[in-house]
This record gives sequence, C-alpha cells and structure tokens, in this order.
Amino acid sequence: MANFFDIVKSAEFFSAMSGALVGGAIGLTGQVLAFNEARKFRDADRLATNQALAHSLLFKFIRLYSNATTIAEHFQEKPANEDKSSVALAWHEFYLPLANKPDAIAFSSDEMALLLSVADVEIFNTAIDLDVRHNSLLAALCTLDVTANGLRDNLAEKATLDRQEGRTFSLSFGAADALQIKSKMAEVDHLCPQLDDMAQSLSQDAEKALFATLLVLQTKLKIKLKLEKFRK
Repeated sequence: MANFFDIVKSAEFFSAMSGALVGGAIGLTGQVLAFNEARKFRDADRLATNQALAHSLLFKFIRLYSNATTIAEHFQEKPANEDKSSVALAWHEFYLPLANKPDAIAFSSDEMALLLSVADVEIFNTAIDLDVRHNSLLAALCTLDVTANGLRDNLAEKATLDRQEGRTFSLSFGAADALQIKSKMAEVDHLCPQLDDMAQSLSQDAEKALFATLLVLQTKLKIKLKLEKFRK
C-alpha cells in the first residue's frame, strides 16, 4: 500500500495522468469539431436537395398557372365582328380549337413531401390535386377539339357556295346527318362553358398556391426566386 501512495505522489505519475487527460481532451475536441463539420455538410446537402425540389415544384406551379390562364383566356375570345346588340352566339358558332396544347404536369412524391413539411395544411390542400385537375382539363379539351373539328368537317362537306361575291352558303343534309351534326353542336355547347369554368377555377387556385408556396419557401429554404402577378 505504501508503494502505491508513493507512486501516486510521484511526479512521473502526475505527468503521465496530465498527459493522458490533455490527450483525451484534445481527442474529444477533435471528434466534436469533426462531428459538427460533418453535420454542417449534411445540413448543406439537405438544404441544396430541398432547394432543388422547391425550384422544381415552383416551376411546375408556374407552368400550371400559365397553362390554366391561357386556356381560360382562350374561352373568352369572341369574333372580332360580333355585334354586341345582336343575339349572343352559341359556342359551336365561334369556338376554335386551341393550337399547341401544353403538356401534362405531374407532381412527384418528393415535391409533395417537401411542401407538406414546410407549408401549412391549407396551402398543401390547395396544391395537392392541381396537377390532376390540369391534366383532366387537357384531356377534356382534347375531346372538345375533336368534336369541334368533326363538326366543322361535317358542315364543310354539306356546304354549297351559292354566291361568290356575297359569300353565301347553303347546307343540305338528310335526317341522319342532321342528327349527327346537332349532337356535335350540343356537345360543344355543353363542354365549352364547363371547361371555361374549370380553367378559371384552376387558374385562381394555381395562382394562390404558387404565391403562397413561394413566400414559404423564401422564408424557410432561402429561395431567391421573385415573381410578379400578371392577372389582369
């Protein structure tokens, strides 16, 4: 026992213990610094990934908003020579198919998960089905355009030019042709106001989701994108 106390009291023992403690402290400090540095890299990678998803989501919102607004404005186009005092024209009399239809849009699960993690429930609920509504509108628009083109082709086949100068035409068709033409007229007249309402509603909801999401992403993910509303 005396030998033990002599060892503890010796300068060599204190020197060895001090060296071990200092070495352990330095090692622990190095591990903490390395851990913090690794965490910073992970946080930076996570932020970069989330920013990329945020930009992808915003660009889809922009496309969706632009497409819906363009379609809604297309339904508001009327003939330039229409007399405002005359009886309003039926849809089948002036509707023209939309050229260069936009492509479908689909939100990824990662984009929706990001939106759910940073935005409130109201924004998420507004945005969650916008791509489905957009693609449904495009599909219905294709159906409408096929019917409208078919109607024009049917009328062109039955039209006869009566007077060249006055550009007067007459139509002559049997009962079967008349039924087919009238059914297409009714389909165009039925679809046009419905798709008009769909496009306007989608445009309004897309605008709301776009700017609300942009504000949240600017605050939480440091997104620097800036947009201005262009709705008239």
